[in-house]
Amino acid sequence: MWDFGDGNYSNEISPEHIFDTPGQYLVTYQCISPIGCNGADSIQ
Repeated sequence: MWDFGDGNYSNEISPEHIFDTPGQYLVTYQCISPIGCNGADSIQ
């Protein structure tokens, strides 16, 4: 799942997102595989 840091989320693999206002946002993704492995990362 993608969290764009502006109240918008997506469950797509490669989502496209346009921010409404300029600024800095903390964008985070989390993935969980079918066998239960998970990973996450963030970028600002």
